[in-house]
Amino acid sequence: SMYEMGIRTGNFVDDSFLLSPQRARNLCKGIVEAGLKMSFACQARVDDACRQPDVLGEMNEAGFTAIEFGVEAGNQSVLNWIGKGLGIEQALEVVEIAKRAGFVRVGCGMILGHPVDTRQTVEDSIQLSLRLIEVGADNIALAICTPFPGSDIAENADQYGLKIRSRDWSRYNFREAVMDTVDLRAEEIEELYLDGLYRIHLACKSKSSKEGG
Repeated sequence: SMYEMGIRTGNFVDDSFLLSPQRARNLCKGIVEAGLKMSFACQARVDDACRQPDVLGEMNEAGFTAIEFGVEAGNQSVLNWIGKGLGIEQALEVVEIAKRAGFVRVGCGMILGHPVDTRQTVEDSIQLSLRLIEVGADNIALAICTPFPGSDIAENADQYGLKIRSRDWSRYNFREAVMDTVDLRAEEIEELYLDGLYRIHLACKSKSSKEGG
């Protein structure tokens, strides 16, 4: 087995790890019964974790030390548009829940440049990112909304008023903007993205410095 080979860390590649709380519980029980002294990481939806907060404690006891939540936006109207099914306060709450459960590293994913984003809603997302760091998040994975082939925004670009400016797939990397939205040009999205990265970096650095001191 991997454990016998000396592997002591693992990552569950499942962006809805807590979709079935019972499955998560069964897995944790199996890990404990097998005596696996390993550290695990996973991803989960905010709403799933908020509905079953006790599961996070069981996960931590089984060796889960890192978790990332997909928040995706810091403006309620944008969250509603993309169908996340969560509120701003839930995003803040879930970070605190995970920290109380014992997770060493809690991250959140945030996306800028949604079809309905404006400069103000992007600023809202950056502001929420900074608040998430304040309440305990260790990392914010900032990304640019990208119209991958087959996705809703790619298939319905005209309906959403999008102009896809590049078919160079090497640029579809979440760091480069390849489309204009109704309110934002690709260049503006990249500018806002870089500004967000810088501000988030400073916030994480400041938090780390305070905790170290």
